[in-house]
Order: sequence, then C-alpha cells, then structure tokens
Amino acid sequence: MLLEDELRLSYYQDIAPLSESGKVRLVFNTATKKIYVKKEAAVFNLNVFLYLKDHPVSGVPQIFEVVCDDDKLITVEEYISGTTLEDLIKTRGLLNEEQTKNFTLQLAETVQRLHNCSPAIVHRDIKPSNIMITDDGILKLLDFNAAKYAESGAGRDTVLIGTEGYAAPEQYGFAPSNEKTDIYAIGVVMNVCLTGELPAQKKAPGRPGQIIDRCTRMNPDERYSSVSEISAALNRNNSGNPWLPPGFRSGRPPRIIAASAGYAAIILFSLSLDFETSGSFYTWLYRIFFMASLLCVVFTAGNFGGILAKTGIKKIKNPLLRALAVFALCVLILALGFFIPIVIEGMAV
Repeated sequence: MLLEDELRLSYYQDIAPLSESGKVRLVFNTATKKIYVKKEAAVFNLNVFLYLKDHPVSGVPQIFEVVCDDDKLITVEEYISGTTLEDLIKTRGLLNEEQTKNFTLQLAETVQRLHNCSPAIVHRDIKPSNIMITDDGILKLLDFNAAKYAESGAGRDTVLIGTEGYAAPEQYGFAPSNEKTDIYAIGVVMNVCLTGELPAQKKAPGRPGQIIDRCTRMNPDERYSSVSEISAALNRNNSGNPWLPPGFRSGRPPRIIAASAGYAAIILFSLSLDFETSGSFYTWLYRIFFMASLLCVVFTAGNFGGILAKTGIKKIKNPLLRALAVFALCVLILALGFFIPIVIEGMAV
C-alpha cells in the first residue's frame, strides 16, 4: 500500500463491525465528519471499482476510496441507512404484487444504468441481502465484489462467483456471464418476494410468474433481451387491462366471482337505503349517488384507468404516504356523493 493511500485511509476511524467477519465496518471520517462503510474484499475486479468511483451510478452507493493492499481490496463507500430486502421479508412477511413491482422497477432501473456503462457492468450477485431499502422506500444495490465487465467474445465462466439459487446457469461454466445473467437474478428476486421460495421450489402464479419464467430461462437467448424489457412487461402485464373493473383484470374466475358478488352487494345495499327527503324522486337520487360514490371509491382504490398515475399518487415513493393519498381521494369522492344530491334538493326546494 502506498503512503498516500495509508494517509487517506487514516482519516477513517473505526466505529463498529457491520458483518460477522469484520470485513465490513462502519467508520467515521475525521475530516468530513461523516459516516461511511469500509469494506475489504479478496475477490474483486479492480477496474469495475475504479470505474464506479469515477462514474457514480444512481441507485448504487457512491465509492469514495479504492485501495489495493496486496491481494485484497479496501473500499470506502457511502453509508446507506435502511433494511435489506432479505430482512424486510423476514420481519414483515411476503410482499404483494404492487410492492414487488415497485421494488423490481427500481432494481431494473439501477441495473440498466450499470448495463449502459461503457463497457457494461454485470453485477452477478443480485439477491435480497444485497438490496437495501431506505426508510423512504428507495432501493440501493450493494456489494460489487462479483461484478465484472460484459465483454463480447469472452470465454465462459470458469469459477462460480455468485450465490446458489440466484446465480444463472452460465455462472456454473456453461457460458460467459453477460447482461442476461443479471436478468436471471432479478427474476429470482421477484419470485422470492412473492413466494419466499426460489422458482425451482415454488413459482409465483399469474402474470408475475410469467415474467419470472421468462427471466429465469436456462437458455440466456430465451430471456428478456434487456432489463428495460422487464420494466415494460411489469408496466404492461402486472395490472392487466386498466379499463376493466377491479377484480376482473386478473382473468382468474375466483376473483371475478368475488368481485361480481361485491359489486352486486354494493348495488343492492345502496338501493335499499332510506333517506329523509322531500319526495321519492330525491330518495332515489340519494340512493343512486350513494351507490355511484361507493363504486367510484372501489374503482379509485383499484386504480381503474390508471387514475393513480394520472393524479400523481403513483409517483409517491413512500408506501404509507401513497396509501394516505388514496384514502384522502376516496374520502373526497364519498363526500361529493353525499353533498351533490343535498345541493340539488336544496336548489329545487
């Protein structure tokens, strides 16, 4: 290690270990007065780390120091506060389709940026424990020890670098790793989010399962050609036809039957209500507006016609704030359903 490197690293004071091995540690920089993460790696591609240091990628912790010391690499990276996707699933349970879609879209955007680098960077170890979710729901992709450049004409992988279950078949020596290697891992991560199992053990049902199946094909040529195609498939297929009523988009008979029963119950309940009005006409007016407002609430919560995107609610990253925004919109619809017939009757009287 050069004296200059030792001097730079001397500014980072050790705080606490972040891994059992002690090779990932929390450190404090006495000059910047900020907290960072210091890592040691025995397996690495130096050029990848140097590239990421000089060309920061959004969605990846920024690298501030890259130092080679004999046969190990020492890096100092941005500290990301949050919970790994692995721990999130363990503590909160499986994710629903909407949560899985949200995280997968963020992951796909980050991986696509890596693949757009020159040359393209393949992560090769995408898994829930290497995915950090910040407190405001932003996804960060960690741990680039297995990363490499995707080089055309490169020979097949000779050493497995990755994690069993998430590593694509080519990482076992069948072919060279490339961008489609990461596509395979993204599919596995999606499946684990939805089922808690690897695709070989239990495949997610429905349209997400179809996307996962395409991602995890044994033959790389049969997978999506780029990560952006995964995003397009999620946005196109995960919600079905947005103009179909909620409950009918999945095409699954049990959901369609349950939705039909629910709509029938809303209609029958609304039309059976009694209101103190000045005549039967206004009683029916109140009933119809009440029924319409209830149906509008269901359609709004079910994102009919993509209304959540059109109102800007879809762009809210924080799940709690997004849910509160949907709730507020539904309350407004119900209020209008009560207020409009009152105004009509009042004007007539």
